[in-house]
Amino acid sequence: MKPAASIRWLVEEAALRLAVWSAYSPEVRTELGSTALGIDGKWWFFDPVALEEAALAELLAHGEPAGVVLTNANHERDAPGWAGRFGVPIYAAAPGAFPFAVEAPERLGARCGLKVFQIEGAAEGERAFYHPAGLLILGDALIHLADTGFAFLPGRYCLDPARMRRSLRGLGSLSPRWITFAHGEPLADAGSRLRALLEE
Repeated sequence: MKPAASIRWLVEEAALRLAVWSAYSPEVRTELGSTALGIDGKWWFFDPVALEEAALAELLAHGEPAGVVLTNANHERDAPGWAGRFGVPIYAAAPGAFPFAVEAPERLGARCGLKVFQIEGAAEGERAFYHPAGLLILGDALIHLADTGFAFLPGRYCLDPARMRRSLRGLGSLSPRWITFAHGEPLADAGSRLRALLEE
């Protein structure tokens, strides 16, 4: 898979930054999305795929790496390379799924002020992450692709689709100004759309 050539800035504030990038994977035949959350000059990389050096340098001009976060057990992607290059920990649930050491994603709450939601019934170890400034970072449980729109992960990819939908209701009280996805384009001011989907 070729590295992503560029990043897209969603939030550029003094103490808070949000950027996304993606690359097409011939192996799984879909776009793989990554998110970088910058808090007080520290970067947290979610489900990272490779970036060309110029794009990576653009990110690093605004902070230093603090950690790599995997939203589920299927998203190893380039996480070992990113963690090794920058000497930062990897946060992921389902540690038995990875051939490397990970820390529990819930530890991020104390370290950078994120609320961590366990999404049962989606992929193994699925987690969603919410920053109080209204930034929701999702793995596979919800997608936003050209051929699906904003939708639930198709049942054939879930451990238990009904359980996943019940678990996702915990996100219904949120009013995100941005939602980013492991698969799909970011959504702006998506609170009402999120609530409508979760009520289906």
